[in-house]
This record gives sequence, structure tokens and C-alpha cells, in this order.
Amino acid sequence: MRGGDATALLRRMPDRFSHVVCDWAAIEWSRIALTSASGHLSYGDLWNATREAVETLRELGVRAGDRVLLVAENGLQIVPLLLAVSELDAWSV
Repeated sequence: MRGGDATALLRRMPDRFSHVVCDWAAIEWSRIALTSASGHLSYGDLWNATREAVETLRELGVRAGDRVLLVAENGLQIVPLLLAVSELDAWSV
């Protein structure tokens, strides 16, 4: 990739990967975003769960630049936490 192409690509990317879900929730609220054996989440449900996780993490004292250790089984429950950490400008490890 040439330098100019990479710069243009970076300009089109969202500031945080959580913003991709936020944008989709704004236009496709009820569209299914994630599916697993245990169920599914629409973009709206995912965004609501992410906002709730942001508030919980804030209450626990997570701030920008913090590292947040996430330990979980593979499943839908981890996704809102990953997005919430991104929204707080913290780092998931």
C-alpha cells in the first residue's frame, strides 16, 4: 500500500472500533449483529449493553489509558465489554 493510500484509509476509519457498532445501531437498530448458540444481539441491543457496561466500568473507576483485564468464555457477553473499554479509551488485555 502506498503512503497516500494508507493515509486515506486511516482517515476513513473510526476513532474507536466501538463507533462502528454505534453507527450501525443508528441506522439498523433491530438488525442482528451477533449470533451464537446461546442467542443473538441486534445492533441496538449490543449498543445498549455497551453503554451499560461503560457506566459500570466508570463506576468501578476505569479511566482513559487504564488496562482492563477481561477473562471470559467465548460468547456474546464479552463483546459489550470489549466495546465499552474502547469507548472509555482504555485498553483491554
